[in-house]
Amino acid sequence: MKGIFQQPVPHTHDWNEAYFITVGEVHFSVRQQSFTASAGDFVYAPGSVPHGFWGASEQPARVLIFDAPAHTGIFFKRVSREVKDLPRDLPKVTGIAEATGIRFTKPI
Repeated sequence: MKGIFQQPVPHTHDWNEAYFITVGEVHFSVRQQSFTASAGDFVYAPGSVPHGFWGASEQPARVLIFDAPAHTGIFFKRVSREVKDLPRDLPKVTGIAEATGIRFTKPI
């Protein structure tokens, strides 16, 4: 399971999400904008706006993710509990996402 969400598939959800980069660089796609954020930068993705991100530095990046209201935790708890074998269990990830209000904007 380690590493499955190192690059979240572009997605939407109804709640707001924000990111504070503490270490490294992270490439973001928010709406139709693509940019790289570095340690100390804050990125905001309003609810219902397509977004995704992935590491952009050679060393692992660290990011604090804020949800308002906090719904994403339910998704990650279920994935941790129910998804054991990838890529075989990818349909489970899609089902958990749909059940928790996350809509992938392209297939995973």
